[in-house]
Amino acid sequence: RPAVYTHIPAYEREPKDQLRQWVTVPRGNRFATWIRVNRTDFNGPLDLVFNGLPAGITAHADPIVADVDRAVVVCEAAPDAPVAGALIDVVARSEKLEGGFQQDVNLVYGPPNNTVYYGTRVSRLAVAVAEEAPFTLRITEPKVPMVRSGSMNLRVVAERKAGFDKPIELRFLWSPPGIGAQGTVTMAGNQSEIGYPINANGNAAEKTWKVAVLGSAPAADGAVWISTQLAPLTIAAPFIGMRMEQASVDQGKETDVVCKLEQLRPFEGKAKVSLHGLPAQCVAEPAEREITKEDKEVTFHVKTDPKSPAGRHTSLFGQIIVTQDGEPVIHSVGGGGVLRIDAPRKEKAK
Repeated sequence: RPAVYTHIPAYEREPKDQLRQWVTVPRGNRFATWIRVNRTDFNGPLDLVFNGLPAGITAHADPIVADVDRAVVVCEAAPDAPVAGALIDVVARSEKLEGGFQQDVNLVYGPPNNTVYYGTRVSRLAVAVAEEAPFTLRITEPKVPMVRSGSMNLRVVAERKAGFDKPIELRFLWSPPGIGAQGTVTMAGNQSEIGYPINANGNAAEKTWKVAVLGSAPAADGAVWISTQLAPLTIAAPFIGMRMEQASVDQGKETDVVCKLEQLRPFEGKAKVSLHGLPAQCVAEPAEREITKEDKEVTFHVKTDPKSPAGRHTSLFGQIIVTQDGEPVIHSVGGGGVLRIDAPRKEKAK
């Protein structure tokens, strides 16, 4: 029969596989977690329902869409929430189906390959309100989308209490399909804002997801974990595509790299184009050019050095930045461009 249940995936393997298998929310702050759904003979959308939350805590999560097995949940505690805890049920529900929480707790591992020798299963999630944390986090919601085959620095802002100058380790909690992110980013103790690098591949769905960034820092009684709000991240079609024509040059000589542009969507003003991935001892002049929505190609003049490595180099790619609402929309285009560098021909002895 069709069935479903919810749980929190293990963030780490033994001996830390119970890390963050709980929800602890400092007063006036937030905490984020994955909730994963295990479906059997069912692949439809599901709503998450949180039964029995402690007083003062609210949970925020978008529905889990078909073909996706998890959602980011952000729990928020009111500033005056009582310091207390509860064991709650997390229910996944559709029109005809629902299932509750089932968490496997692995307790004893052994050979071979960390086989679970002893464990148990619980049917409730521990949720608690804790004392205030020394900082809060928020995402500055981007005004522009991230395009397919593009990238973005998601701005994360920390508001620190007076005297708190510890580094904060940030984690992009979940990467939706087609989206990648750096594993961790550290915000130094003297920083209050940082860009978190994320990217989208060429097959990312054009839609809006909700994402959150989780942060941890040392505090008086050990590590404290908090999160940003759920923030929208929109994936859109690119404005421009690019195809690079193969170029060849002798060591120490100069050549042009011609880039054919495909205008996919109109944009206002001028976009900046730069060439990347050149071999060592090679430079493009100028390093950056400007284009409009009318341009069909752009050319970079490449200078090599006698010590530039000979061979067929396939690492060239372009970056195009279209500015909208004062923010950059970054495209990675023309990947796999080829520059062949030949050693100078030796003259035959007469």
